[in-house]
Amino acid sequence: YIATQAKLLLPMHDPSPRVWTGIEQALRHQGLIQEGRLSLMGQINVLPAQTKSWTPLGWVMAGAALMAFSAALITYHPQLPTTPSSAQNMNAPAPLPADEQQLVSQVSQRAPDVRSAYEDSLREVNAYISDAEQAVANDPQDSAAHEQLMEAYQQKEMLYQMATVRSLP
Repeated sequence: YIATQAKLLLPMHDPSPRVWTGIEQALRHQGLIQEGRLSLMGQINVLPAQTKSWTPLGWVMAGAALMAFSAALITYHPQLPTTPSSAQNMNAPAPLPADEQQLVSQVSQRAPDVRSAYEDSLREVNAYISDAEQAVANDPQDSAAHEQLMEAYQQKEMLYQMATVRSLP
């Protein structure tokens, strides 16, 4: 049905300029178009409001706003956090606890090429747990911080499970 009806759709053509002139005259006669507006034939008439320039008060206000903005840009000095994050302290790898060292040793006996990957992952998870514990200590009422701490421990549990499965004969 749509295909047969689509043939009936013809490109629309603009009406002749005579029609536009008739519409404009009817609107002028009804008082809907005032003299001095943009006519449909493309003639641009200047409105009296367009010839006015800025008043001295406008120039003063614009200059004051510009000076205030410039002063704010000049005096702005962003503050960097003073407490170093654990991600920045990872340059010197922290030693893993004894139980994690034992787990990594068991994994590396079966697959020596994954030892460094497990060590790095354990360090990252431990840093994540440390950051989450610090966030919970700073704001014990923060439910998002508690959720982050739970997710960090779940990641560590998943890493332990992967390592134990890999170390089994």
